[in-house]
Amino acid sequence: MIRPSLLYAVAEASHPASKIVLTRLLAILSVAIGCMTAQAGDDRFGFATHFEQGWPPTPVMQAIASSGVSYIRDDLNAGSWEPSTGVYVQPSWDMGWLNAAKANRLKVVAVLGPNWHYADKYDPVAMSNLAAWIAKTGLVTAFEITNEPNNAYASYEGPAWCTKLVALTNAVTAAVHAVNPSIQVIGLGGQGTQIFFMLAKGTTMDGVVYHPYANGAGFIPETTYEWPYLDYGTWIQILDSKTTLPKWETEWGTGTTATFTNTNQAVFLARRLLQESGLGVEHSFIYEFQDNGPELYGVASSNPTTPKTAFYVVQRIISTLAGVQGGTSFVTVNSVANGDVADVKAFAYQGSINKTVVAFWFGNYDPRTPPAASTCQLTFTVPHPYTQPYVMNAITGAQVPLSSYNWSQSGTQCSVAGLPISDQPLIIVMQ
Repeated sequence: MIRPSLLYAVAEASHPASKIVLTRLLAILSVAIGCMTAQAGDDRFGFATHFEQGWPPTPVMQAIASSGVSYIRDDLNAGSWEPSTGVYVQPSWDMGWLNAAKANRLKVVAVLGPNWHYADKYDPVAMSNLAAWIAKTGLVTAFEITNEPNNAYASYEGPAWCTKLVALTNAVTAAVHAVNPSIQVIGLGGQGTQIFFMLAKGTTMDGVVYHPYANGAGFIPETTYEWPYLDYGTWIQILDSKTTLPKWETEWGTGTTATFTNTNQAVFLARRLLQESGLGVEHSFIYEFQDNGPELYGVASSNPTTPKTAFYVVQRIISTLAGVQGGTSFVTVNSVANGDVADVKAFAYQGSINKTVVAFWFGNYDPRTPPAASTCQLTFTVPHPYTQPYVMNAITGAQVPLSSYNWSQSGTQCSVAGLPISDQPLIIVMQ
């Protein structure tokens, strides 16, 4: 990469007029470089979107890309692509936002649903043919076979819906892979034991879908409703024991209300993002990028698109986790001053770029009713060299040097005492 400061020095030394011209050039170059950096997304993260319903691709796509995610997930209406039986088109609206996603280096998960032209609106041959047609555009990275099939699909297909869904998903997988083996087909998308029942029937798909919204009122991110599994961490552990397929959490989130503030939402999303990343979840999509009418689940408000607190928190976490992965390294909670060890969530993330990240917080609390803050001592592995380690508040972005606390290292084992802990995650960064 060309260093702007070096170019400026050359211009200044050569001629004053060159300095003016190059200043303008550098302004353009800086914008271009900034855009390229923002669009280099992380495949672990995405947003559910509603471009198919009319969201304007400009400037929303650019805003999504700037968050650091790699994916968006949206519907493709069968009737728009197949206006009559066996007649396929490329609808101008969908092609517009799909190409806008590509221009912003965003990958697309396309949800395929019912096709009313057929006696069975989920006819496997019909959906397979349509998916193969769409796949030829090269604008879709993955197809998700029906949204939350345990609801509308199950009601339509009846008691044998699980068996039928496996057959449908396998048929679409074969058709799509015949066009382009690199395009993925993901699905099942039911809840809890429904997914296990379908996995046992044998699938050829590329990833398992589920929507781990929080349990009950939906305000505690460490819970979920994947019946009978109501603890999110337990659900991931059990799912990992049932399949080696990549996990695709294509919807989860929480909205803002008169009593659940932007900051409450940001704390909720931060805790779930750090937990799922710590557990090694491959793909996770926050529902949703911006508010959609009366649905206030967005990390940005709409008309115009304006970031909420959660947008900056998500962006900060994605940036901090760049180059590191969870699921292979562990944190020991040595002590907690108030004795609440059971509610401590602590995860380590390691990478091959000389970087260790550790996140910790009090879980199992509604962000509106946080526990009293305390202090704790943690021990974790640091296999890489580092300089100037720091501790960052995931919500505010405030940083303090690790040297502010009592810490020591023996070999690769690092222990830190006196760390503050609350329901707002703190992140130790060592690189």
